[in-house]
Amino acid sequence: MARSGLLTRVSGLGGSAALAALLLWPFLRRYGEALLWPFGLVAALAGLCGVIILIATAADMARRRRGAAIRPVRGFDIVFGAGLVLLSLLQLSDVRGQLPF
Repeated sequence: MARSGLLTRVSGLGGSAALAALLLWPFLRRYGEALLWPFGLVAALAGLCGVIILIATAADMARRRRGAAIRPVRGFDIVFGAGLVLLSLLQLSDVRGQLPF
């Protein structure tokens, strides 16, 4: 039960952060100075949530053997987590080189 609660919260947070980053992304080039840090933070948060989803799913798969009924749920978790990570990497490639460090 703890796993499903963790994945539910992390998936919601990651999905919301990814949506916020997608909404800010088109305006990044025009308003780069003002949106650089908020965009970078929400994109990084979405990627971090994706990594947590993948780790939690892999740990559950290694720890517990479940039947065929849970396979679609695990598949969704893997696809959603990987999608968050890939989208975050694409978004952060626009930010790379613009940060002061």
